[in-house]
Amino acid sequence: MHVKDTHFNLKCSLVHSLNQRIVWAHTFELGESYPDELTCQQVFKRISHDTIGFEKGIAHDHWARQILESGRPIPPHQQILVAYRQYCWGLSQDGFHTALHICKKRLELHPQDVTALILFGDYCGWEYIMKYQAISHIEEHVEQIAAALLRLAPGNAYSHFFYALACMFNGEDAAAVEAMMRSQAINSLDSHLNNSIGLLHIALEQWEAGVELIQDSINISPIYPNWYHLALCIYHYREGRHLAAMREANKVKFRHLWGSVLRAAISQHVHLPEKSTQEYGQLKKEAHYVFRGLAECPLKLATTSPN
Repeated sequence: MHVKDTHFNLKCSLVHSLNQRIVWAHTFELGESYPDELTCQQVFKRISHDTIGFEKGIAHDHWARQILESGRPIPPHQQILVAYRQYCWGLSQDGFHTALHICKKRLELHPQDVTALILFGDYCGWEYIMKYQAISHIEEHVEQIAAALLRLAPGNAYSHFFYALACMFNGEDAAAVEAMMRSQAINSLDSHLNNSIGLLHIALEQWEAGVELIQDSINISPIYPNWYHLALCIYHYREGRHLAAMREANKVKFRHLWGSVLRAAISQHVHLPEKSTQEYGQLKKEAHYVFRGLAECPLKLATTSPN
């Protein structure tokens, strides 16, 4: 804690234990008095997000890279975490298949591994959104994962999140909302969890609540996955705010069909037919593995009402 004039600053840093190099640092301006509970919550969220975040945490990144660069065999219980981190670095179909395979192998040998169960549940969520066609019967898997986690780790926020997801699949909306509230009460600092809960709110047609959580997950830090903008893009599109939707779509940088799908559809509404055609062509070129099932999406989005 430092004092500058009459203001307090909290200076935080993350130091690599092997070489003492500072890999992350940030200064929080706290004002003239001790911060209120909301400010403290935002400070803790930023620290946990940037350092140990599920997808972008710098500490996890350095840990995974150190293990990979060492050339030594990776212990089986760590392989699932390293593989997940590698997938998050690139968000590719091949990376997803590799990470999923490693996770399933771990569960075959250790079906009660809580970390592996959480990761497999997360992969089911990725499959539901990204349409990699790597996991079938998602609803059944999620229900089994939720039951196992509630038995093995009832105090884990993700146990209740996956139960909420299972409830959504079963049409039990009220139970899903209650489970989401329990999940956030246990851990409100996890931006990946908050984003996932936001998406689940949207799946339940609770758009305002979902968008608020997703926007908060973006606002926490400049270090966040750009795919978070997908839901915001769709939200603005359905509300008829096509320019705002295009701004969100342009922030989606990873290579996947959804970015091109949305940009192709929205370009029709902002009178950019050439861009729409270009994005549609890019979609066909890069997404053969899912294009057959979703080929009509751009045209459907472009020709129907925003709602």
